[in-house]
Amino acid sequence: MVLNLRPEEYGFFYSAFSLASICLAVVDLGMGKSGTILLAKYSAKGKKYQVNLFFSMVFYLKLSIGLLFGLLLWLLTPYLLTNYFHFYEGMTTLYCFCLFIPLQALGGFVINSLGAVKDFRSRSLIQVAYYGLIFLPIVCLVREYGTFAAILSYCGAAGTVICCGLFYLYKKYDLHLVFNVGHFQSAWYEMWNYVKWVMFSVAALAILNYVDTLMLTWLCGLKSVAGYHVVLPIVQITQSLMFLPIIFLPIATELWQQQRLAQINTICSVVSLLMVVCLGVSLLFLIPFSESVITILFEKSYVWVAPALVVLGCGTPILVLAHFYLNVINSVEKPRVAFYTTLAGLLSNILLNLCLIPYFDIVGASVATLLSYLLIAVVALRSLRHYTGLILPWLRMIWLCGSAFFMAGLIVAMKYLYDTGGFNLVVVVSVLICYCLISWLVVKPVLEVAGMKSGKITNLFH
Repeated sequence: MVLNLRPEEYGFFYSAFSLASICLAVVDLGMGKSGTILLAKYSAKGKKYQVNLFFSMVFYLKLSIGLLFGLLLWLLTPYLLTNYFHFYEGMTTLYCFCLFIPLQALGGFVINSLGAVKDFRSRSLIQVAYYGLIFLPIVCLVREYGTFAAILSYCGAAGTVICCGLFYLYKKYDLHLVFNVGHFQSAWYEMWNYVKWVMFSVAALAILNYVDTLMLTWLCGLKSVAGYHVVLPIVQITQSLMFLPIIFLPIATELWQQQRLAQINTICSVVSLLMVVCLGVSLLFLIPFSESVITILFEKSYVWVAPALVVLGCGTPILVLAHFYLNVINSVEKPRVAFYTTLAGLLSNILLNLCLIPYFDIVGASVATLLSYLLIAVVALRSLRHYTGLILPWLRMIWLCGSAFFMAGLIVAMKYLYDTGGFNLVVVVSVLICYCLISWLVVKPVLEVAGMKSGKITNLFH
């Protein structure tokens, strides 16, 4: 899209996408995550009717509230185009976002339901198919039809996921829609114990994910949004490869039901170490190659966004770790703690964006996002230590971080002393190999101990 659309047009699409995504967070009402927890809980207990009951209730609620928010956006479209986006060409696209909200809400729930029954292979396949159904029409049609083709691709992909996903869940897991008002009422009381706090937590997380785009639109304009969303797709692709928070949610729920706190803590320690390794690799790779990545994937005119790519790329493991800790907190049935933790991150993000964006543009937005997720991770970690007795291998983590920053300084020094591409490439590859060897030596003993202590945890992943 960035290669075929004007910067203002590209920026408008992702600014509108961010606004619709915040609407989706309100539509979700925490039901996506709480529904996943409850589906996993009753699936582990073998109560099939309860599983279908919660599945159906969440589906109907998401459909109803999604249609309501779609109608609200339809009514506000002329005002938003005139007073916020200042982009009058986007009326048809913004109207299509009204349909996108209910379709995406239901499609996301169907995908999450596959995670709840621990069918991670099918979940991954459907997600890949979903992205493929978005990508192919955009490649073929965006040059001619612009943002209208893009939003139709999203709507079509979500509709396909809903139909195919519901059919698959019914055939393989007998998971289907039921309608019983009396039973819905009793089930709602149980779900509300999760929803009343998870609702705010999920909404705050979604706003945290998209508030930087909305504030860039307000404070800097659509060109800055376009530059920021040159960086975000790269970061989001990297983030999607770090799937541990998604996989661990139903597993942690099952472990908590069995009161196996030692196994929860063991997995938390291993995941934390692995994310620190990923942070080091991101730092050592992006410092020398961020400009090249932008030039290869997009075009040289966007090379000015490279510093934001370094910040957000290094922040991705922190973001994944923050989501991971929040998922564990929700899994151990402490949604109120997750909400307050997320709220602290959201408020700090808004304040940091207000302070940094006017002076540093997209780099300021990137730094605000990184620091906000770091705060969430730290607060969530303290809570987990209180509720589960979690103690991380701090010395190993500090050693890995220290090694990464020292090697990053070495790369920067070499880049300025010997500014030749071939030499820099040799140095960077050598440093990355050294860091990977150090990481393996540091992490391997923890993995071996985790393997001995976890015992049957591996069976939960299959």
